[in-house]
Amino acid sequence: MKNSIFTLLFSLQVLLVVGQVRPQQQTEQTMSQLEKFFASPDYALPLLYDAAIQYSAEIENAEAAKQIAQEEIVLGKRQILSGIGLNSGYSYGTWFNWGSSGDSQPSLLNPFSQPVRSNWNLGLSMSLSLVNVLNRGNEINKRQMMLKRAEADRKKVGMEIRKEIILLYQQLKLSREVLQNYQDAFQSATVNKEISDKRFREGEIQVAEQIQAMAFYNASSLSLEEAKNTYMTNLLLLEERIGMTINTLISGK
Repeated sequence: MKNSIFTLLFSLQVLLVVGQVRPQQQTEQTMSQLEKFFASPDYALPLLYDAAIQYSAEIENAEAAKQIAQEEIVLGKRQILSGIGLNSGYSYGTWFNWGSSGDSQPSLLNPFSQPVRSNWNLGLSMSLSLVNVLNRGNEINKRQMMLKRAEADRKKVGMEIRKEIILLYQQLKLSREVLQNYQDAFQSATVNKEISDKRFREGEIQVAEQIQAMAFYNASSLSLEEAKNTYMTNLLLLEERIGMTINTLISGK
């Protein structure tokens, strides 16, 4: 009874693989991995860590902040080049008649008769602020410290995710154990109710004993449903944190 109820509970999440693997063999393999998942934290927690970190929006924000800090360092090193400029120009024509053909003979008295000329110039300018030059090293050190802070924030987020995963995993394991205990209690209550019903029909027990057996059965049934609800809630919370179902997680390993 105990194993059959758990098989029914997890069958809703078992993945069907289309291929040459037989369905029965695949189901047995999944259930074996599932038992290992609950029995061995050394196996389960690394899988949960990796999945949660890959799915985490907090990690994405921390990585983006780290990349921004890296770009700020590059920009800080290039900032000194902002005072250096390269100028160039090009001109074509005479003094007063740009673009003329220049076919006429040149005349010293008439500037419009001068031949057409092309002029090209190139120049380099530099204007550096003394304050910027003196503070360049401090500015770069400041941006490097910002990068270290971003890396520390990324590490802190990873630690917080690991702590959360540990708590969710432990809560799931505990609720599973509680569910198993209530399944055993419900099985005992069911057997006791069946025996009590039979003895009551045969007149071996009184109404009070029959009512007591029925009350025990109802209480066990309600406790079992509550335990199932708690277990499924913890399972869904963990799966929401890692962005996939547990069966999907373990089937990939």
